[in-house]
Amino acid sequence: MAPLLSATCHGAAASGAQARVDAAAAGRGRGTGATLRTVLGHTGADIVESACVRVPVDRGTVGADGVITDEGVREQLAAVLVRLLTPR
Repeated sequence: MAPLLSATCHGAAASGAQARVDAAAAGRGRGTGATLRTVLGHTGADIVESACVRVPVDRGTVGADGVITDEGVREQLAAVLVRLLTPR
């Protein structure tokens, strides 16, 4: 989370569209998501609600190289990128 918060709060990204993807095990990450939303609200970020999703990522779906191997998870994350990049 630190790199995202740093880039969002201290750089030009704060004025652009922002999205949040909780890529964590089921039931995890809710507190961080709420805190991030608060911080982004203070920066005046434009949050793309349709791109803020929960994508549960089990450890078994991540390869030794850190790459997500589950095609369903990869498709969900790709759909988020499409929503984020689609002009509103």
